[in-house]
Amino acid sequence: MRKITKTVCIALTGCLAAAALAGCGSETKTVLELPYYDGTEYTSELHDVPEYNRELWRSNVNAARIMELADPQVFDNTSRDGYYYIYATNDMTTSRTKDFIEWEFMGTILETPSGWADRWAPEVIYDEETEKYLYFFSATAQAGASCVLYLATSDRPYGPFELVDFTDAESCFGAGNVHTYSDENSTLTKDDFQNAFDKYTYFDPVKFGAVLNQKYGTSISTTHIPTIDPHPFIVPETDEAHGGEKYLYVSLDDPYYSGLDRGILAIRCDNWFKPDYSTAEVVTRVGYYTIEDYNAAKAGGDVETVWFELAGTALVNEGPEAYYHNGKYYLTLSYCGYGDPGYGVVQAVGDSPLGPFRKLTEAENGVLLSYDAGGNTKASGTGHHSFFEIGDKLYIAYHRHSVYGTTDGGRELALDEIKWLKTEDIDGNEIEVMYVNGPTVTVQPRFDNEAEYKNIAEQGTVKLEKGKFANGSSAEYMNDGLLSMNTVVNQDFVNAHVKETQITQTSTFSITFNELKTVRGFMVYDSKLKEEVFRKIKNIEFIGEENGQEITYYIAELNLDERSNIVISSFDGSVRNTVRGGGVYAEFDAIKVKQIKFTVEVPENQTQVGIAEIAVLGKVQ
Repeated sequence: MRKITKTVCIALTGCLAAAALAGCGSETKTVLELPYYDGTEYTSELHDVPEYNRELWRSNVNAARIMELADPQVFDNTSRDGYYYIYATNDMTTSRTKDFIEWEFMGTILETPSGWADRWAPEVIYDEETEKYLYFFSATAQAGASCVLYLATSDRPYGPFELVDFTDAESCFGAGNVHTYSDENSTLTKDDFQNAFDKYTYFDPVKFGAVLNQKYGTSISTTHIPTIDPHPFIVPETDEAHGGEKYLYVSLDDPYYSGLDRGILAIRCDNWFKPDYSTAEVVTRVGYYTIEDYNAAKAGGDVETVWFELAGTALVNEGPEAYYHNGKYYLTLSYCGYGDPGYGVVQAVGDSPLGPFRKLTEAENGVLLSYDAGGNTKASGTGHHSFFEIGDKLYIAYHRHSVYGTTDGGRELALDEIKWLKTEDIDGNEIEVMYVNGPTVTVQPRFDNEAEYKNIAEQGTVKLEKGKFANGSSAEYMNDGLLSMNTVVNQDFVNAHVKETQITQTSTFSITFNELKTVRGFMVYDSKLKEEVFRKIKNIEFIGEENGQEITYYIAELNLDERSNIVISSFDGSVRNTVRGGGVYAEFDAIKVKQIKFTVEVPENQTQVGIAEIAVLGKVQ
């Protein structure tokens, strides 16, 4: 239930009311003080988690109400049953939701043979050919073995799923898909595959191993081709060259076992039960921008390396995800290792599903998601992700450490919006790249289709009414939809494309809509820079209409909640750090609004203030 902590409501008319806001005039106005809640009550003093109204807001703090949730895939099944499902590591369960606020636990969906462990990073896809839900995952199924891939099927996204036996034609939907083994081309016979481990392996070790041996000079002759983090991907029909084709992306997990350095491998599938092994390509290598760079380095050449991939506690390229956008393929993957605070996501771009891919530089927003990118001291280990869409907007689901800087408290689900921005690539050509409004750890507006109110700030026009900009700044940065987060990496890109509205003196702004909007909330995002944070927003006016008469609601002052938004030095009381993506907000009963005016105060000890963004919670039309 929403809490309203400010309850004084005073109706004023005539000159007195006008004087309270804009000076005395002859025109009669109605001015009402607006009761509101500002998000400063807490559900837990231990974690300083603000109480918020889930009708209007969401938060990445335990977003799925499940503490341990690693390597999440959000699977969109709304076209079939109206739900989004979530699958995660070491779980073999699923939960579902319609609004990303309330989750329904669906229980265990797959029983694996006794002794199986390390069941990692499942992903589900719906197969139109078989009308089955397919559950890809990796597991350590035998003591001393590496993780390898498995596949299970079900008629429902919540199971029960059954493992596919690749020595049985009926189980894997066609005799042509059955693994074949012989003493002539393998050290293993078919009989060796009849136990509860080997017969379920997704990749045929003979066929797959032969291709890898030929292409990459390995000497694979075993079932244990170490691959994890499967990502099945169907090319959209908008790509005339590849539309409808099926691809599987996996992470090469163990270089000491397979002879293959860590990276991402892609393979086209004739169907989901029959990979075309001849198409297998290693499309990324850890620490290198391109496969060409990797090969050159192996030949003794001097090439530029990806410094942030080599700076962590683990050298990995894992958790691949593919996305097709405006003629380009975007391959995103995690680096640094899940236990590292700097675990993050990098983006690469190519012209086809099999590449070649090039990891983007920092100037191109190469680091898509990281605590280093966001500078947050309340979010770490922000990696292993999936994408999902709501309407025409794209979102990223990922995990973060529940306890900053460590996996001791487990990992939990986080969700943030992705924006597409145009920039120049290394050759000076225009390219679109992903930008994440995150990682956020504070209360944010809801984005789901079930929400009655969403952020409509981008529909308004923002204007400076009184005050002064810093050189080169603009009011337009307040409602461009881009949260200002990054302070460490990608700085050339950020400085060029993701800007704050900076003022050098206390200033008044307005946001005006072309028609009356039903509004229930207002939020002003603070600066990412500790030197430019505001501490209060003053004189907030909501100017609208009721019964054909102009009416103004006002909030005298909103003060920054320091527990949620900034870190204060215990030595001198200065701002030591900011929590990115936070600010001040107020929620209230629905009012009709045409314009909002508000004043941002520059503290006495600061030369300027930055406003990252504003949000207006308006009723979905």
